Amino acid sequence: MKKRSQTISTDVVVAIVLFMIAFVFFFQIISKQSTSSASLRRESEMLPVRLTNPGPDRPAAFIVENKVDKSRLKEVAGKNYSELKEELNLKHEFCLYFEDEQGNLIDISKDTGRSCIGSSAASLNGVPCG
Repeated sequence: MKKRSQTISTDVVVAIVLFMIAFVFFFQIISKQSTSSASLRRESEMLPVRLTNPGPDRPAAFIVENKVDKSRLKEVAGKNYSELKEELNLKHEFCLYFEDEQGNLIDISKDTGRSCIGSSAASLNGVPCG
């Protein structure tokens, strides 16, 4: 009686190892994206709170009793983007703007004609925010 055994070639072993590495790499990328998305979602949910009711812990807030305080808004609009981002405790890029009931942009500062505050990477109607 002959004994028959199956041998695994080096090619098969290499293919399995490469597949496992690709599998782990793929799921690592997916998990990082979902973590980043969750972080962005948390920041976007906290931003309105950080812009409301000015105080020592909210130096960039310009909404007082559900109304925009124009002098505080002008002060915030004049701040450096990186300083404002730090005051708002944000890690992601942002852009703040106002719209009227018809969806038209409202100038934040009549003096400068700016319609948004935020990252220079963002633009509204072709005009950069920063």
